[in-house]
Amino acid sequence: MDDFSISQQRLINQGLVRSKFKNSKEVVKWFGAVQAQDYANAKWAIGLRLPNARNEDIEKAITKGEIIRFKI
Repeated sequence: MDDFSISQQRLINQGLVRSKFKNSKEVVKWFGAVQAQDYANAKWAIGLRLPNARNEDIEKAITKGEIIRFKI
């Protein structure tokens, strides 16, 4: 496998292209967890994997408890 094919497959495997996710809950469930240095970057990681993602939708999923925020 050449470098380009490896990089393309990695993007697919990470859910960054050809995403089939319909909501934040599906993204977090698929990963098992999302971790970031700060809150905004965790939401950004989810949003990158959702077609037509909106910050409000991710916030709503957190508020409703569909995905949880654990802060140490």
